[in-house]
Amino acid sequence: MSDKKILAADEQKKINKKIVEQWKHTGNLLASIRAEELQNFVYDPELVDSMLELGLLHARPRINSGLIDMQRYFSKWRKQIEELSRG
Repeated sequence: MSDKKILAADEQKKINKKIVEQWKHTGNLLASIRAEELQNFVYDPELVDSMLELGLLHARPRINSGLIDMQRYFSKWRKQIEELSRG
């Protein structure tokens, strides 16, 4: 490997490390904001009832539990992972 490639790889590692540190910091800030919002949350039973009613108005009966759909997704994802591991 040439010196330029090694230098570029080292610079990229430094950049990646800074990005990861920034996201960790951002994640901590977002977690504290979320915690604060949850602490200050005011429960409104009328709003909750309205949202549940809206769900009931637009609900359709299910003919299955969704297990078949989940199995289909798992199979699809397994195939994708196998293809990625081969390539």
